[in-house]
Amino acid sequence: MVKWDANKPNNGLGSLPPKGLALTPEQTALLLEVVALLSRLDEAADLLANPAVFNNALPMLEIASSSRIENIITTHDEMFVAAASTTQPISPFTRLAMKNRAALNLGFSAVTARPISAKLLREIASSLLGYEVAVRHLPGTFIGEVGNRIYTPPEGNELLEKLLDDLVTFIGSSDLHPVLIMILAHYQFEAIHPYPDGNGRTGRVLNHLILSQHGLLKAPVLNLSTYLVQNRDEYYRRLQEVESLGDWAGWISFMLLALRSAVLDSYSKMKALTLRQLKLSEELLPLVGKASGELGQLLFEKPYCQIGHVVERLGVSRPTASKFLEALVRAGLLTSFVSGKEKFFVNKSMLEVLAS
Repeated sequence: MVKWDANKPNNGLGSLPPKGLALTPEQTALLLEVVALLSRLDEAADLLANPAVFNNALPMLEIASSSRIENIITTHDEMFVAAASTTQPISPFTRLAMKNRAALNLGFSAVTARPISAKLLREIASSLLGYEVAVRHLPGTFIGEVGNRIYTPPEGNELLEKLLDDLVTFIGSSDLHPVLIMILAHYQFEAIHPYPDGNGRTGRVLNHLILSQHGLLKAPVLNLSTYLVQNRDEYYRRLQEVESLGDWAGWISFMLLALRSAVLDSYSKMKALTLRQLKLSEELLPLVGKASGELGQLLFEKPYCQIGHVVERLGVSRPTASKFLEALVRAGLLTSFVSGKEKFFVNKSMLEVLAS
């Protein structure tokens, strides 16, 4: 066996699944728990009166955390403002995070019609970066710092293309459980490191797409990256130790714990948001009458709401829409602020749930 060297391209990267892969009883129990929790999350999503609330809000958490792992720092508030208005100035980091959102949506839309492929991964990376990308052609890519390399990924255009083709074949045809496929494939994609940039974020989008392709996740509501950013040092260490020590067991256990935490958090937030939405609709009734139901849904779909949103959704005049929203501000149900020529009405109760 050739000794692994962080300073040399890992052109001998092995294929999936790794030889001799076997779960411990503890890992098997944790895998079964994760599968049951994913099923419960999907069942809860099926019962929602308005899935758009969660399909719009919960991915924002994943996007912000996935971006933060790469030191792209933005806030949920900045992202909701960017989603609500195309005229507001946004920071370069928020702009990058919103590209992450577009890439996640692109991927989820795509896997409903076609399986994961090398072409789709390239499309996702291109969406993330805002320009057309291809696999790396030039040598010299490494992870770490000059004089202190942590990992040097494979090099050579043909080799990278083959490794990606082998990976998507594994994703689509392996008889392992889809959760294990996701865990193994996430490592493999990061180890291939196929593109000049955007590999980490593309790999974390891929996590969701694998679960979706195998019928375990119907919408991008799984906030896995929050656990990864909270445990970033261990995340990178576990990735490295697969190659340096062959420690697949440590990587699998870490990712199973991450998945359990993510599913529990998403389920908890889904329940809390449902209760908050019902409570707000009741509080709106004496203030806006029969418009309470539709307006309540809108305020959770767009927690940074504008008068134009209400006009479009409720079919009322601008003065009536303004009257409704200002009444909610006076009642303490919304806050408001002016930015440039635009006024935003903020559903703080929803944002509190997302931040919890």
